[in-house]
Parts: sequence; structure tokens; C-alpha cells
Amino acid sequence: MTILSRIRITRLHVALLVSLCLNVVLGSYVAAQWLAPRPLIATAAGAPMRLIDNIADRLPADDAARLRRIYDSRKPSVVEAQQAYEQALRRAILMLAEPQLDTAAFRAAVMEARDRRVAIGDIVIDAVVEAAAEIPPETRAALVGRLRQR
Repeated sequence: MTILSRIRITRLHVALLVSLCLNVVLGSYVAAQWLAPRPLIATAAGAPMRLIDNIADRLPADDAARLRRIYDSRKPSVVEAQQAYEQALRRAILMLAEPQLDTAAFRAAVMEARDRRVAIGDIVIDAVVEAAAEIPPETRAALVGRLRQR
């Protein structure tokens, strides 16, 4: 065996060891994510902003800035509505732990949580409607055309 072939074998061993280590790290990460407890309350707190960003990304810069400015002025209301929704949802979930489930009270709590979630959407809709009223008709038509193509 020549020195050159020994170097190749050594490099191959090092590459295999590095590959094995990376596989162990990746496998550990996947297992930890898979076994991690999921939150009982998934609120999707970033969803309103993602919707605004999704619409704004399809608008010219001035109109996108206008939409974001209008939404930002309503952001405190959105945060407050999200907190109210989370509290209502938490109340409904805690009712499930009761030994005797009062179905009427549970139904009322779930409906209240739903109403609180709808209130978040109403605030976002108001921002979009206000911005749409200020956007030129040509831009709105172009936005609709781009959305139809999807």
C-alpha cells in the first residue's frame, strides 16, 4: 500500500465519521421535535400580519406601505383581541378537565372563543377595506388579476 492510498483511506474514514456525526445530530433533532409536547392552545398569533404581508407583497410600494400603516394603527386592537381569544379558549379547555362536563356551559365557552377569534378577523378586514378604499382602481384591478392567476 502506498502513502497516497493510505491518505485516501484516511480521508474516507474522516468523511464517513463526519457523515455519521451529522446523521446523529439530524436524527436527534428530528426525534426531539417529534416527541416534544404540542401546545394545547395553538393561537396562530402571527396570522393577521402574514395576511397583511401577503396582500402588501402584491401591491406597489406606496400602496403596500399604506396598508401596513393602516394595519399598524390597529395592531394594539389586534393584540388585545388575540389575548381575549386566548383567555376564552383557555376557559373552554379547562372546562374539559371538570369531572362533570356541563355541556351547555362548555358550548357557550367554545362559542365565546369562536366569537373572540372572529373579532380578530374583523379588525384585519377593517384595515384591508380602509386601505382598499384609498388604492387606485387600476391597482385594485391589477391585484385581482394577479390573484386570479394563482
